[in-house]
Amino acid sequence: ETRAGIWRFSEDQLNQEQTLDKRYATGIRNAVALTWNFEEDKLYALQHGRDDLHRFWPDYYTEEDNLELPAEEFLDVEEGDDFGWPYCYHDHIQGKKLLAPEYGGDGRIVGECDEYGQPIVAFPGHWAPNGLVFYTGDQFPEKYKNGAFIAFHGSWNRAPLPQGGYKVVFVEMKDGQPVSQEWEEIYCFI
Repeated sequence: ETRAGIWRFSEDQLNQEQTLDKRYATGIRNAVALTWNFEEDKLYALQHGRDDLHRFWPDYYTEEDNLELPAEEFLDVEEGDDFGWPYCYHDHIQGKKLLAPEYGGDGRIVGECDEYGQPIVAFPGHWAPNGLVFYTGDQFPEKYKNGAFIAFHGSWNRAPLPQGGYKVVFVEMKDGQPVSQEWEEIYCFI
């Protein structure tokens, strides 16, 4: 109840406690990239997906599956939302949330996971999103206006195959939602 969520605190008060009545949203694993979009008056976050599906459940997942799964989720977060962690994870290849193996999943079972919030865009696993900025300036072409720039620090656990995700991408947005599920690679570190 006190993990995997986002809590609301007052910016002008000291010694506040984390309580359930201040929980804004839940079911979010490790949301490092988190920002308020003032143009839309909404909260957005990206969560880091889990690791080692193939190591702990080799009957259901291969090493190749682990390269891509589970997805890194770009979330449009409304107060009261539940995105399903730890019970569910998003598979961007199948385009749906699936039941985690600890709770009876096998890489195909949806179970209760269709009842949880879905990502607005899903990225390949282990890219590790660490920064999110909505562009409100006037220096870039018009398509970038109010769009999302996302910085990923890249993977550490795709070995023995090449690591990936060391990049900055752009997601074109309109009215607070992505124009498509595609993104534009802006910069790649390796």
